[in-house]
Amino acid sequence: MLAVAVLAAGKGTRMKSDIPKVLQDWGAIAGATGFDGRLQPAARAAVCDRGLSGRFGGSRLQGIPHLEFVRQEPQLGTGHAIQQLLAPLAGFTGELVVSTGDTPLLRPETLQELVDFHRRQGAAATVLTALLPDPTGYGRVFCDSTNRIEFIVEHRDCTEAQRQNRRVSAGVYCFDWPQLAMALPKLTTNNDQKEYYLTEVFHYLQPVYALDVADYEESLGINDRLQLARAHRVLLDRVREKWMRAGVTMVLPESITIDDTVELAANVVLEPQTHLRGRTRIGPNSHIGPGTFIGDSTVGANASIVYSHLEQSTVGDDCRIGPMPACGGKRWWAIAAASAILWN
Repeated sequence: MLAVAVLAAGKGTRMKSDIPKVLQDWGAIAGATGFDGRLQPAARAAVCDRGLSGRFGGSRLQGIPHLEFVRQEPQLGTGHAIQQLLAPLAGFTGELVVSTGDTPLLRPETLQELVDFHRRQGAAATVLTALLPDPTGYGRVFCDSTNRIEFIVEHRDCTEAQRQNRRVSAGVYCFDWPQLAMALPKLTTNNDQKEYYLTEVFHYLQPVYALDVADYEESLGINDRLQLARAHRVLLDRVREKWMRAGVTMVLPESITIDDTVELAANVVLEPQTHLRGRTRIGPNSHIGPGTFIGDSTVGANASIVYSHLEQSTVGDDCRIGPMPACGGKRWWAIAAASAILWN
């Protein structure tokens, strides 16, 4: 059995918004969020939040089975947040994956690899680590030849030699829950912040291993809108590459955006400034764009749609939609909305 805890108490003050950081415009990031994806594969899921279940959480997180919100009040650190799971997970004997809510670049496959590695090693805890090109400011993780963690040193305390080590923690962990539950009550606040740090449990758990993520970008978090935009670009590149390798032609792909919930058949052609959203399905040999938006719609085979806006629509095989001719100096856009208007 597997449980997942997402630490989602960040206020996100650098986002300049009263919306919690984990619920910022992540729905615009290739149509999915790391927050939702972290929860979906879990047998049991908990969110240590500061208010998502009230004002914000209900609509965004509907449909996730076994989801439970666990409020952390007051907020006394990451260790204190996980201490709030002692009651909800009483009697649980599986693994607990702990992740922050602001790392949407993490692939589900990486989390599965973390759990599999943890089980193979028979570890009490496993830390997902990354080899950063520039680890300045990050604590360094030091391991033996088997990737068993020997010690962790904060950047400010590293010697010049230790700073050459590029391995840092990605802030994602897999724990044997019964062992973690025994260690959590031992946490102290003997630090500058007077908070309970989750990483202190490594003093009480053995063995602890590190697993390096293959792509260090997966470990990058989001703290402001500039980092949000960078994450958007990374995820869009992944989606576009996936479909081009599957037989989809994209003309000027950097101008095309596709949600990861979209399905494209072979030999589809996407022209510049095409944007596909939601549960859109495009049939084989269809030609979409330029200048076309399609959301939550189904397009059949051999269709052609140009300079159009479609939402919640069904387009049959061999249909031709748009563009509307110029009239009075203005261009009229072909729009197929919920009524499923079709142009043949």
